[in-house]
This record gives sequence, C-alpha cells and structure tokens, in this order.
Amino acid sequence: MHKVSVNCKILLIFLAAYLFGFVARMLWVLWAKDMPEFYFNGEFMLTTNDAYYYAESARDMLAGFHQQNDFSPFNHPISTIVFYICKIFPFKIESVMFYMSIFLAPLIALPVILISNELKALKAGAVAAFMSVILPSYLSRTSPGYFDSDMLNVTFALFIIYFLIRLLNTNEQKFIVLPGVFVSLYLWWYQSSYALILSIFFMFLLYTIVFMRDRLQNYQAIFFIFISIVSSNVFTKDPLIANKILIFNLVVIALFFSLFCKYKNLLSARKLAIFLTLMLAIFIYFGGFDFITSKMGIYVFKG
Repeated sequence: MHKVSVNCKILLIFLAAYLFGFVARMLWVLWAKDMPEFYFNGEFMLTTNDAYYYAESARDMLAGFHQQNDFSPFNHPISTIVFYICKIFPFKIESVMFYMSIFLAPLIALPVILISNELKALKAGAVAAFMSVILPSYLSRTSPGYFDSDMLNVTFALFIIYFLIRLLNTNEQKFIVLPGVFVSLYLWWYQSSYALILSIFFMFLLYTIVFMRDRLQNYQAIFFIFISIVSSNVFTKDPLIANKILIFNLVVIALFFSLFCKYKNLLSARKLAIFLTLMLAIFIYFGGFDFITSKMGIYVFKG
C-alpha cells in the first residue's frame, strides 16, 4: 500500500510540475497572439536560426525528396519526429514545430522527481521539479518556436543518471539494460552528448570499481552502455544516419539482453570480462578517446 501511495505522489507531482512548465511557456503565446509581426501565412514563426535548419529537413521529408548539395539535414532525428507526427495526425507542420518545445520541455520534471525519490528526498524533488521547468536559461531555450534539441537534452541525461541510481539501489535485472537504451536515445537525439555520456559512464565505472567491485550487475550495465557508445564511433557521427544507428543499437541491445536472460552463464564474471575487454579494444581502435585527447591538447597542453 505504501509503495502505491508513493507512486501516486510521484505521478501527481510530475503532472503538476509538467502543467506548470506548460503554462509558463504558453504565456508567451498569449502575449504574442495579437501581434502580426510574429506571424507568417497565418502561423507563428520559429524563433531561431537552428529551428529553420531542422524545419527544412522536416519539410523535405514530408515532400519525399531534397535537392542535392542543399545542406538540408534530411532524416535528422528532430525532424524525423515532426515527420511522423504530421503523417499520423492532421496537424500543420508549422504548428507542430512551433509548439513542440512547449510539450516536450516540461518532461524534465519526471527524472528530477524520480531521482529525488531514489535519494529519499521527494519533498525536495517536488521543489526541484517546479524549479527545473522554469529555470531562466532552460525556459529561454525551450520557449515556443525554439525548435531545437534543447527541449530534451537535459531530460535524457537525467534519465540515464536515474536508471544508474536505480540499479545501484535495487539491483534488478531489468535495470542493467535501461541505461544503455537511454544512452542510445540520447546519442540519437543529440550527437554532441557524447562528451557528457562519456563522463557519466566513467564516473559510474569508477564508482563501481571503488565501492562495488563485486557487484556483477554494474558491469552488465556497463556492457550495454558500451554497446551504444562504441557503435557511435564505429559508425559515423553524421546525424543524417542517426535513425539507422539508433535502430541498430536497440536491436543489438535487445539481442544481447535476450541471450543473457536465456543463457545465464554468459553473464559470469569471466565471460563478462572478455566481452568488456573486446568492447574496450573496439572503442579505442575506432577513436573513442580521440575526443578527450583533442580537448586535452587544446586546454591542457596548449603552448
């Protein structure tokens, strides 16, 4: 009974914080709705240069083609979402792109609340959830018409952290795979998240080695995270094939998870060590540390 009540509290806090963030963004729409300078062809205009960059891709995807060498980011993940929304629902592409951040940005409240619950600080999490959806820098970069990756960048990172914390607290089998799944989604959505993902990955690895070196489930989770990170280096970081890389990652993760569930001996410490060693070798061979060494060359060893 207690567990159900906690889940209800989490849901109610999330819905309230989400609605609060939604309304905060809609205030700009109410303010600008009678100003013709914000409209073009009867629809609100997008508000940033990057927004029109992704909008070109969404338009071309709906048209089914784009001109050669026109620099249209055809099949970009952000544009892909708009493409499917417009295909499934009778919405105008201009409206979908303009209002998309209003609906997606307040989702940041959910991982914030879930993390606070894992830390036994749900009341503090409620305050943090309401603050997170309207923090000035976040609100300005997820305002109406701000059709960009910022609407989910922090949310994906917090979900990865939540599932890692959840794994440490519960040691449940399903949580060995969920961090890897969200790493795949994060790399798909925002290719520049690679640096942050590496930081989270190595912090979790260091924590495991120092405090939980005998916890086999931690290394299993590291293996699934490694699958997503390695594939982003084996393949190109070109966002135009990000959709294919995401599908590949999810299929490989599902395949290994199915094999591990069916053949428990594959998860033994010795065999897992072999898997991780192979993944590390592939990671290094395809330049997994190039990003780190290049930044060190610029910021540490620069003359």
